[in-house]
Amino acid sequence: MELHEILNDWCDAATRTNRALREIGTGAQSRRELRQRASVGNGGGGTYTVFTLKLGRGYVQKAHREIESIMQPAAPLTQRWSADKRRRAARRSLRGMMTIYCAELLLEFELAVEARTEWIGRYREFVDHALTCTEVNPERLRVLRQETEDTTAALVTIRDQLRELIKERYPMGDVHGGNILRSQP
Repeated sequence: MELHEILNDWCDAATRTNRALREIGTGAQSRRELRQRASVGNGGGGTYTVFTLKLGRGYVQKAHREIESIMQPAAPLTQRWSADKRRRAARRSLRGMMTIYCAELLLEFELAVEARTEWIGRYREFVDHALTCTEVNPERLRVLRQETEDTTAALVTIRDQLRELIKERYPMGDVHGGNILRSQP
């Protein structure tokens, strides 16, 4: 579920980015208003700042560390002393479970996160520039919009697939009739 929440934060931030990029050049808002709406903010009350447009330089690395700590957590302190126990603990990771039970989902997840990471690295300066100046290359902006929509769609798809997997594997009971915690006999 933590992985879903991290993906949800990425999806929210990417959606805000998409919205702001669509509004550049429409005259709908001033550049200052766009920058304020698309500035760094806390996603969903999370513990870290999510990428919107004015990207903090350490965001991607921090998000990757969080994902890695969920996918492949460090062995408990009591198991770190023994190499055998440490290796056994490492094999019981979320990444290992996903490799067995949903390898395609794991691959799609890794590809979606990597594509968004590359997009952020490639376009960070251009987006900052587009938000501060009045002249923007329209062709480059069109490509930027398309790529951000593609990477956002990939993240949203993976988030939704992960949500369905969680709901399927860990049902909370019957949601019909307003009773979410208990199943009706």
